[in-house]
Amino acid sequence: MNDPKTKTVGEIFTTQTQLTIPKYQRGYDWKYDKQVTELFSDIEDCIRAKGKKKLFLGTTILDISGAESDKIEIIDGQQRTTTLLILLIALRSYAKNVLSDDESVDFLHEFIVWKKPFSRKPQVNRFAPSPQIENIFNYMSKKNWDGNFPPKVNNIAGTKEIGVKLENNRVRPVYNALYQKIVNYCEDDPIDNFEILCNQIVYETYIIQIEIEDKSEAFEIFERTNARGKTLEISDLLKNYLFSKYPSEEVVRIEKIWYKISKNAGSSMLRMLKYFWVSRKSLVPNRELYSELREYARKKGVTKFTQDILDFSEFYAAFNSKKRGEFQSWIESETDFPENSMYVNEIVRIRNAFRLFGITQVTPVIFSSIQKFSESSSLHSKTRRYINFLRYLEGYHFVNNKVCNRIGNEVEKLYGEYGKAFLDTDNFFETCDDLMKLLNKQKVKEDEFVTSFEYLTYGKKTEGPFIRYIFDRIVNIGVRQSNRIMLFDYFDKRPGYDIDHLLCQKEAKTTVSETTMHELGNLLVIPNQINSILNDDNFEVKIKKFKDPLKYGGKINHTPDYVKSFALQYENKQKFTTKDINERTKKLAKLAYSSATDKVNY
Repeated sequence: MNDPKTKTVGEIFTTQTQLTIPKYQRGYDWKYDKQVTELFSDIEDCIRAKGKKKLFLGTTILDISGAESDKIEIIDGQQRTTTLLILLIALRSYAKNVLSDDESVDFLHEFIVWKKPFSRKPQVNRFAPSPQIENIFNYMSKKNWDGNFPPKVNNIAGTKEIGVKLENNRVRPVYNALYQKIVNYCEDDPIDNFEILCNQIVYETYIIQIEIEDKSEAFEIFERTNARGKTLEISDLLKNYLFSKYPSEEVVRIEKIWYKISKNAGSSMLRMLKYFWVSRKSLVPNRELYSELREYARKKGVTKFTQDILDFSEFYAAFNSKKRGEFQSWIESETDFPENSMYVNEIVRIRNAFRLFGITQVTPVIFSSIQKFSESSSLHSKTRRYINFLRYLEGYHFVNNKVCNRIGNEVEKLYGEYGKAFLDTDNFFETCDDLMKLLNKQKVKEDEFVTSFEYLTYGKKTEGPFIRYIFDRIVNIGVRQSNRIMLFDYFDKRPGYDIDHLLCQKEAKTTVSETTMHELGNLLVIPNQINSILNDDNFEVKIKKFKDPLKYGGKINHTPDYVKSFALQYENKQKFTTKDINERTKKLAKLAYSSATDKVNY
């Protein structure tokens, strides 16, 4: 083993050897809303830091036994390395698309590829990722890449065109998230901020490289470096501080309270404490959270502070619960919300949508706004208006995050300001309107939404709930709450409705591509009673069954209007073609966008 070396990002990607990922390693799987967002947040924190700017990203283990052939294998560190390359590509795109700065484009491109001198061979990527994303990564690495993710690209050898749908699904959300992060960071001063960002990433962000020439030794070190002990958490520091401020006779009681807080937080104590702080003050970097909480506890008094955290933790547990009824129970027992089950049910439904989207950043705003609203009896006559505000938030995150893969953290700073704003406001609905206006400025436009919507497919069973949710939105546009058709139930994966391929899979295999077969334009969510009379029917027969299902047996109590409407629309069509599916997908996309923008009122 050679001595460990400190390498900046710029130094890592200027060597004359290609970093490669062995084929036996698992594929790239960092998530845009988790590890990727945390990486960029750490970069921003270092830029904002008053003192030391350097950011340490950890240790990478390299097998350099093949260095003579211009290739080095990454034994540990592929996820981080892959993400750094995607980040450099996103920076290059920003320099080209926004700044029109050829010098910056050339500068960044040098970290992505290199061309061997005196060689007629094409440029070589400085990094070869896992096989699961190598084709789309190679396509993105080209200097003339336009930022789009086509369904097919040439393979690495350039000998044939191949489908990259699955590769896009892994890489596209990460790239989009990083590009949007760059746009957000540079917004106020694009030129200067971009230079600051590039300098931080290229020259001030580093790793420790451990180079091994014996693969067995490499794996031994890998096991040791991934078996570290757990460092002291912010929650431990806060707990110790609070206990130090209570008299000894109070310790047993406080221990019980802290146990409840910990239980309510589950495995996300840090996030719970962060959202508690955001709901009262503002967004704060993780490294400063403990000192801010401690100072707040000192001013507030440890007894009141502890109770406040306990109250928030009760909300946090209910809001994130996977058990039916717990969030509803919290609303009914812990708030003075108007006693109307229809209103409460709608708020619970909206909460379920956030859970489906995986959006947590909205948590402190929901807490602050619902607390303020419930405490002000004068507002209760305008409950519908408040629910319309919550429906707007739901629609925003449906469009931006769930469909278009924008990172949830794009609103973190804004929500950090409005958590406290709701608690302090004297004009509740003016505050709601102000937040909606700001969100509206960064809401994705219809064209981008439609493009992203067209990528959605029913290729995985886990996507079923979201498919139901989309159709639930569309069929319930303008429907009174009492007449709502519940196609989506967060706690029931098949709430009396099945997802049907209009062009059955047997027929589709010979007439359309597999991707087209699973497009939303080829899907319809139907009552399972109607689905029970369907076999491998061709499209024409299905339409007849949709029009008059009682003719074909089964216990069919009711045919929803949207199913009847679909059957009437296509009653004269004998075949359902790729063109029909694509056109219907686009139509559904526009309806879904409308449901989340101009038709959100309750």
